[in-house]
Amino acid sequence: MLALLSSKKEWGAFLLFLLIVFCSSLFLRYQTYLSYITQDKQEIRAKVIAQYPKKNYFVLKLKSTDSMILYTTTKESIKNLQNREILLYGKPKECSFFQSLKSCFFISFSISLLPSNPFYSKLYSFVDSQHQNSLMSAMYQSLFLGSYLPKDWREVASILQIAHLFAISGLHLGILAGVIYWVFGIVYSYFQKRYFTYRNKIFDLGLLCSAMLLGYLVLLDFQPAFLRAYVMSVMGLFLLYSHIKILSFGFLLVCVGLILAFFPYYALSIGFWLSVSGVYFIYLFLHYFSFLTHLKTQKWVKISVFTLGLNSALFFNMLPLAHIFFPTFSYYSLLAIPLSIVFAPFFALVIVLHLLGIGGVFDKHLLEVFDISFVRYEFLTPHWFAIIYIFISLLAFKDKRAYFFSLGLGILFFVYMGVKFGLEG
Repeated sequence: MLALLSSKKEWGAFLLFLLIVFCSSLFLRYQTYLSYITQDKQEIRAKVIAQYPKKNYFVLKLKSTDSMILYTTTKESIKNLQNREILLYGKPKECSFFQSLKSCFFISFSISLLPSNPFYSKLYSFVDSQHQNSLMSAMYQSLFLGSYLPKDWREVASILQIAHLFAISGLHLGILAGVIYWVFGIVYSYFQKRYFTYRNKIFDLGLLCSAMLLGYLVLLDFQPAFLRAYVMSVMGLFLLYSHIKILSFGFLLVCVGLILAFFPYYALSIGFWLSVSGVYFIYLFLHYFSFLTHLKTQKWVKISVFTLGLNSALFFNMLPLAHIFFPTFSYYSLLAIPLSIVFAPFFALVIVLHLLGIGGVFDKHLLEVFDISFVRYEFLTPHWFAIIYIFISLLAFKDKRAYFFSLGLGILFFVYMGVKFGLEG
């Protein structure tokens, strides 16, 4: 297969294109910032992403209609406004343009609840109606609709190192695409045999999946991790049928460049970079462990060994990076490996169960996780180690030794934390 960009001239032209788009996007974003920061008193329409109490007041995390992330507080006794649209009247607190790419604080004088969007309300109500426990309802709303995960579930996800399972990303996209392909594939095969045998089933259903997942992307309000996965899937579909290699680091770099050019504020998104890092390490594993797919053994054994190897390597490779931002460590985090493996069939199953109106089947068993007394510790990756680890990991796409060294460092990082807190305990 051909490389997507093979010569220095092609890469140069592409980088020039990215630079032009990036500067244009940044300029438009700056105009939005100026419009926001230069108005003393103003009204802002926004969606409540998260709401949580702080002593005697509430903190609201908002996303405005201009895609700016804002925080505000209120001492009023308000009901749960998460996923609802509100109208704020107030003034912006001092905020630099660079800071605005991440978030700003808005001093609100009044908050008015706007009429709920009938479409979104029905979706949330549809999920909520199938669960008697609010924690379970919120968990599935997070899994399906990308809503903010409650504190109790965030703590469990942090302890077990499974936050990536709750944050809608490439894994979820792949599962959804598989479900769509399987459901519509049955109907497609029936008509293909009778009316259009000349059509390519994979390509046609790939287009259908892309169209449906685009609607899902809009529904999720272009969440960074899912956007990255969607861009890669759409580009991959068309490039694959152009005989261009997609399982390459160049392809990943092109996709990341395009996303950052059109959405420059994603450069400050931790979730986006962790998502990109995960894909990068998956590519490394596929590159250096491809021999596992050629083992002379039964198919189910090959699939099992490959799946276990991939999830284990990904866990240890991502561990030092995750602890740069999230300090929670627990011996239970090793459960992330089997949980990541079983998540795919679980996610597909609960989608079907919710569509059938019986989504609460597993609620009783899932709630038992809150009865477990998890022992946890706090440890952040030292800056010097993070720099060395990232440097070696970046070299890994060219050097096999660097990859296995980075994997070894990830394993030693886990062992070090285990021994450190084991001795202290």
